[in-house]
Amino acid sequence: MPRDAAQIIYAPIKHIFIKYHVQRDLYALAGPVLATLIKRSRAELLLSQPCHVN
Repeated sequence: MPRDAAQIIYAPIKHIFIKYHVQRDLYALAGPVLATLIKRSRAELLLSQPCHVN
């Protein structure tokens, strides 16, 4: 997975923050990969949409 596609930070409080950077790799985290992350972590998953500044 390209580094600029998603940034994953593991916090000690068992939260996974996935920040999507929608550029050339819109589908960097495919459905099965994301499902595996959720299953294995048993953590709260927070997805944030890309921020557009004009």
